[in-house]
Amino acid sequence: MPDSQEIVRSIQGAFLLARFNGAGMTYFNISLAGFWRSFFVAVLVAPFHALTLFTVYANSTVDAGRLATVEIVEYVLIWILFPVAMIFVTRILNLSDRYVAYVIAYNWSYIIQVALVLLLTLAVTNAGGQIFTLQILVFSAQVYLIVFLTFVAKAALETTLVVAIGVMALDYVLSRVVQLAGSSLAFAT
Repeated sequence: MPDSQEIVRSIQGAFLLARFNGAGMTYFNISLAGFWRSFFVAVLVAPFHALTLFTVYANSTVDAGRLATVEIVEYVLIWILFPVAMIFVTRILNLSDRYVAYVIAYNWSYIIQVALVLLLTLAVTNAGGQIFTLQILVFSAQVYLIVFLTFVAKAALETTLVVAIGVMALDYVLSRVVQLAGSSLAFAT
């Protein structure tokens, strides 16, 4: 578990990356220990992720226990699957020396993603009659997250924009596959 100083510095680094400032990379503990401690982000953001899901499924008729089980399994898979896939991707692209830095930056950047998704979920839930405005806001946030994750890949892997886009696309596809599989299990009759 990272100490409070490492957590604060890493969050600062993530916020710099969120502003498309590559200097954010210097705030992370780029070491093997820092790599493993970066997975603590999963624990830090879990309550906010759970709040997002609770907000989304508040009026759902799906069995709560089944839904919770599926969502927990999805959450764990998403935290494991992409970093494992990136082992092979970075080897193929001769970027293995940047793998640790990328996973660290990616994990700490997840705080930005969860915060943005939670804020949007709460906004949509309490939208009232301003649906069109919120649709524009949600679309803008989705575009921002795509650009942000591409920037994180480019900065951390020290690679080309094309490779960074490919990495971001892989992340998106793996996440969607896990989410779709989870949804089919949670909502199966």
